[in-house]
Amino acid sequence: MTSLKRVLFAGLLAAVPVLPAAAQTPVANGASFGDWQVICEAPAMNQTVCAIKQTLTFRETGALLGEVVLREVTVEGEQRTLMVLNTPTGMFLPITPGYRIDGTEGTLPLQWRTCSDRACSASRLLTADETAALRRGVRMIIGYRPVNREEAVLFNVSLKGVTAGLNALTQ
Repeated sequence: MTSLKRVLFAGLLAAVPVLPAAAQTPVANGASFGDWQVICEAPAMNQTVCAIKQTLTFRETGALLGEVVLREVTVEGEQRTLMVLNTPTGMFLPITPGYRIDGTEGTLPLQWRTCSDRACSASRLLTADETAALRRGVRMIIGYRPVNREEAVLFNVSLKGVTAGLNALTQ
């Protein structure tokens, strides 16, 4: 695994102190569900953590625009979805990134969790209603503000396959 991928996955694991979902899955690492791909990591002996991700890059340069990772977790006995946004470095940290799912009102914030010399990570533990909207949606718009820009960077994330991918993680 490349060092950037390790940094991004470490951000996913460190984002929120939660337990892995009750049944970690037989879903294959690298399997695709629409525009989402399964990623699995073994953070400890006899433990595998899987998530689905979508990575977007700038067309002109191929540089990272954003990577959205969704993982099923158990928090205080309740099944929840954790969303992690990995961005390039150089974020303006006083302004939190946010997202909006098509058909919903308002932007929901993510909280910055960590930055390294390779990437920054923000996360949000979704409510049941937010996860339902994600599963029903067609796309979401994500925005963040780099230090070297006066306006936010906004980009679309396809939700094609997100329901099947999340379902596969909990089977």
